[in-house]
Amino acid sequence: AGGVGPSGLILSKFARSREQMPPPHERSAQPAPGWAARATHAAVQALVAELLARPEPPAPAALALSLRRSHPQLGPELAAEVATQLELSLRARRRLPTWAAAGAAWHRQALEQATSEAAAQRKWAGFAGEHALDLPAGLGVDAWALAQRYARVTALEADADRAALLRHNLARLG
Repeated sequence: AGGVGPSGLILSKFARSREQMPPPHERSAQPAPGWAARATHAAVQALVAELLARPEPPAPAALALSLRRSHPQLGPELAAEVATQLELSLRARRRLPTWAAAGAAWHRQALEQATSEAAAQRKWAGFAGEHALDLPAGLGVDAWALAQRYARVTALEADADRAALLRHNLARLG
């Protein structure tokens, strides 16, 4: 499934074939399927925004346990996700300030691999046109920078959860 996002971005995902899947022993290092639903969950996003607005956000390491006590309705998985999203949001502030300010949701590996906003702006500064393709799109930083220069950008991401995160974040950026 896909759709047209902000600035005329065409958001898509495509499924991997079995031949492209990593061997079973490598899959365990990957987050459980559906992690994007936890990362983009409204309660998780609202609580992370509230914590980030504090003058001194709490240390993410002990946060999951304290949230299980103070917000039992979250359950253990969402409480842990709040701690993860807070940690990654704090890390992202320097490299992706616009994204962090917009309340983006994160994936640890995608954040580590993402181009910084400044680098994406420099990389695509001399380009403009009708249509650009970002493949693989990851968090969509390059797609976001390209959308400022191209009439239409197609952002493709093979992983369904990363594609969901991409859609969520680009919608947040407007």
